[in-house]
Amino acid sequence: MDKVRTKSAAIGLFFGLVLIVPAREARADSCQTVANTTAKVWKNTPAAVKQAIAKSGPYGATAIAAIKLIATGVKIWNMLAKDDSWARIGPRRMDFDAWQDGTLVGISERMFISGIPAVNPVEIEFKKLDRNGKAKVVVCEVPENGKARPVTSFVIDKEDKDGETRTVKIDGAKGKIITVVLHGKNATKSLKYKLRARMIYEDEK
Repeated sequence: MDKVRTKSAAIGLFFGLVLIVPAREARADSCQTVANTTAKVWKNTPAAVKQAIAKSGPYGATAIAAIKLIATGVKIWNMLAKDDSWARIGPRRMDFDAWQDGTLVGISERMFISGIPAVNPVEIEFKKLDRNGKAKVVVCEVPENGKARPVTSFVIDKEDKDGETRTVKIDGAKGKIITVVLHGKNATKSLKYKLRARMIYEDEK
């Protein structure tokens, strides 16, 4: 009887673990991982950026004006890096209109966060450069005093050709911090990539 009970308990534990693991993965692949960092960026967002966001319509700045606003994101990040280790070794600052590149190794995670909230619509470009790794790419937006919301997600794997680009347009990006989180899905492979969050300007219409 004891053997039967032990076997039943072991089976119950096994199925319990099977049920728990997907839940953890679901949380890891959501927008929840960016909440702490984006709150700090919002807290330090300067008035000039918020004034651009407050303008009516989807466009808050011209390309020339946006350059100055984007530069404030660098200052915010550098200031936070003096006091918080996360800004030095954790997420990467994602400057609008600039390419970021790297290699995602195994099942590691890489987080990119815009240095300021977007003041215009945004287009995310993700390009696979090399290797046979697999990754889930999660794009999120974070309004001020609000919860991070998923915009979309997609999976890159060995079936995607080198040089292939995935594009995500966020028409309602104005007034949100934009984040891109990469979740490695192959423990023995790596994925070389580059990505960009590009602001769209009114004269492009």
